[in-house]
Amino acid sequence: MQIHQDTNPAAITIRRYQDGCVDIIHPITERNEEGKPVVNQQKLTNSAVIIGASLIETWPVACFEALEAKHLEMVLALEPEVILVGTGDKLRFPHPSCAEMILKKGIGVEYMDIGAACRTYNILTAEGRHVAVALILER
Repeated sequence: MQIHQDTNPAAITIRRYQDGCVDIIHPITERNEEGKPVVNQQKLTNSAVIIGASLIETWPVACFEALEAKHLEMVLALEPEVILVGTGDKLRFPHPSCAEMILKKGIGVEYMDIGAACRTYNILTAEGRHVAVALILER
């Protein structure tokens, strides 16, 4: 039996997560002289939002306690099918009012620890789903 990784070549893939950082691979858009794909990797050390091939590095949530409804509404503006929120190294839930507007629009919001959010994002993106992951990377 052969096992291979299934990814969406048109979307950002999360390669690794660890304390305070997440490594991503951008979609392959160029090839070298030998015709091999050029892999563009990046290390995220600040909170960010990933949706498809887009990376928003300016998501202003420095820690879980700073998460407010306006931050999730920024993610909602990207029109995802579902929003995954990586709450750091452990699962935490914000006040229900944070997601009230999103739930009224029929968009799902799931809170997970950072590892679960990264894994779930990769799986849903590989299936071709339009999913946003908002990662709270605390320093």
